[in-house]
Amino acid sequence: MKPSLLRRFRWPIFVVAFSSAQTAGIAYLYGDSRTAGIAFMVFLFVGVSAVVLNIIDESPRTIAEKYEQNQNTES
Repeated sequence: MKPSLLRRFRWPIFVVAFSSAQTAGIAYLYGDSRTAGIAFMVFLFVGVSAVVLNIIDESPRTIAEKYEQNQNTES
């Protein structure tokens, strides 16, 4: 089985999230609100991207097979 998308891209996501959060914090401490705002927006975008990558299901099953499995578990 292939690893999930989030697992494949975890290190680049972590590096960008950590560096943008650190940049936002340092810029805020030094009073540069424009840079802090941009870095914070990058941090939010990376967080949303991680959630979307976690939601995406790469299983090879078809929609009909998923529907059938859901029907079997409900009854």
